Amino acid sequence: MAEEPDAKRAKLLEGRFGAMLPPKGRPPSALNEFKCNANEAITFHLVYAAEQLDLSSDTMPASVPPRASFHPLMTHQLFGDDEIIKGYKNLKVDIFLHATTFYAYLDIKYEEKLEKLSRKQQPDNILEKLKVYFENDITEDREAFVRSLPVYNAINFLDFEPQTLPASTSAPSTSSSHPSELYEVVQLPLDKEAVRQWHNRLQVFLIFFIDGGNYIDTEERDWDLLVALERPSDWDGRSGSAKVAGFCTVRSFYSYPESTRLRLSQLVVLPSFQKRGHGSRLIESVYHLAQERGCYDVTTEDPTDDMNQLRDEVDVKRLQERPEVKEAVERALAAAASQKEESSGATEGEAPKQKNPLAISPSLLEDLRKSLKINKKNIKKCWEVLLSLHLDKSPPVTRDAFLRLQLDHGARRAETAAGGGGRSRGYGGGGANGHAKGGLLKALQKAVRKEEESDDGGEGSEAEESDGGVAVQKQTPEEAAREKQEQLLQLYGRREEQLKKHAKKLLSHGS
Repeated sequence: MAEEPDAKRAKLLEGRFGAMLPPKGRPPSALNEFKCNANEAITFHLVYAAEQLDLSSDTMPASVPPRASFHPLMTHQLFGDDEIIKGYKNLKVDIFLHATTFYAYLDIKYEEKLEKLSRKQQPDNILEKLKVYFENDITEDREAFVRSLPVYNAINFLDFEPQTLPASTSAPSTSSSHPSELYEVVQLPLDKEAVRQWHNRLQVFLIFFIDGGNYIDTEERDWDLLVALERPSDWDGRSGSAKVAGFCTVRSFYSYPESTRLRLSQLVVLPSFQKRGHGSRLIESVYHLAQERGCYDVTTEDPTDDMNQLRDEVDVKRLQERPEVKEAVERALAAAASQKEESSGATEGEAPKQKNPLAISPSLLEDLRKSLKINKKNIKKCWEVLLSLHLDKSPPVTRDAFLRLQLDHGARRAETAAGGGGRSRGYGGGGANGHAKGGLLKALQKAVRKEEESDDGGEGSEAEESDGGVAVQKQTPEEAAREKQEQLLQLYGRREEQLKKHAKKLLSHGS
C-alpha cells in the first residue's frame, strides 16, 4: 500500500533536514523559530513573597527583600552540548525559588509548541528534565507554592544548629543599600536529615553554574557544610529574614602517617551575591576549620579556573599578612641582587649548581604550611607572585634567578603530572587564571632535545633525513645552544609579564 502524502513528506523532510520537522504548511526555515537557547530562555528568581511571582511589578512592601533574578551560565547537562531547547516558539522558563529554603515553582510560557519534532521524537519535556536534579522539590502548581511561602518564611534557621565561624570571617555589610546587614559564614551539621535535604536543594546551582559540577553523597559522615549568609544584625533565625549568598562543602580524609586533610569539593556563590567577598570568606572559613582540627593542609578537588583564581587571592593575602614572609622576600631579593652574573651558564644552557637565592627556604615553607594550612605547592605559587611584584626595580641578575626558579618549578610540576596523569590539581592546574607554564616548559624541552640530538649525531653527521625523505641540515651544538638561549629570553619576557599581570589581578580583584 502506498504511503500517505503527509507521511511521505515527513519522511523526506526528516532525511533532508535532520530530526526536526517543520510544521505542516511552513517552510523548513520555520524550524529555527522552535529552537531556543536554554541559557537565555531560563531565568531564576529568588523570592520571599507571593507578590514577587508577578514579574511585571517591582513594587513590594518595605519588609520584603527585593527579588533577585539571573540566568544560568550552562545547561548542557539538561539539554545537551548545544544547550538548545527544541519544540517551542518564543519560550520563557521562569524558575521561582524561595530564597532560603530553595523550594521551586516552574512557570513555562511560549507562543507555540510543536506536537512532535519527528516521527519518533517529541519536544523537550522541560519539567521532566529539571526533575532529574530538582526531584520532587519543584512544582508547576502556582497556588500550592504561594500557600507554602509563609511556611517557608517561618522556618527557623536556628533549628539547623548553625555554628558561626570566627569574627575574622564575619564583617558588616559595606553595601549602602543594606547598611544594617551582617555578612557571615556558618557551619551546619550534615548528620541532620533536615540539613541534608536542604543542602540537596542547594546543589542544583552546581549544575547551572559550575562546569562539571556534580552532586555529592552526604550520607557519608565525613562532610562539612559551610554557608555564607547575609542577615540583619538583630536576626531571630527566621528563614525569610536571611539571605543565603553561597555555600561550600568540605571533606576530611586520611593523610599519612597520622593526620587528616580537608578537601574543598563544592563552592558556589549565587550570581546576585557575587563581588561581595563571600567566596573569600568561605575559603578562609575552610582554613579556620583546618587550623582548629590540626589538619595537615587544605586541597581542592578538580578546581575550575575561577576557583584557582579565588584561592590564589586568599592565599596571597594571607601570606602578605605575615611579617616573616615580607622579610623573607626582601632577603631573597637582596641575596639574588648580590650574586655574580652567570653568563657562561646561560650561554651553554646549563642551570647553575648552587641553590637559587629566590627559592623559599624549606623551613619557612614548612612553618607556613603548619600555621596557615596552605598546600605547599600553592605556597610556592604565591611566593612567586610576591617576588614578581619587585621585578620591575630589580637588576638583571635577579631577573635571571627568577627565570631559573620558574623553570625549576615548571619541571617539577611536569614530572608530577607525567607520573599521575589526568587533570593537574593544585599548583599549575593549567587554568587561565593559574600559572599555566606548559608552553614555557614544552619550548624549553624542545630546545634541549635539539641540543641532545646534535650531540648524539657526532662530527660526521651534518644532515639527517626527515619523515618526507628530504635532507635537513642538522644544527651544531653551538647553534643549538644559541637558539636555546634566544628561546629562553623570549619566553622569560612573556612569562614575567604574565606573572606581573597575575599578581596585580590577585591583589586588586574582589570575590
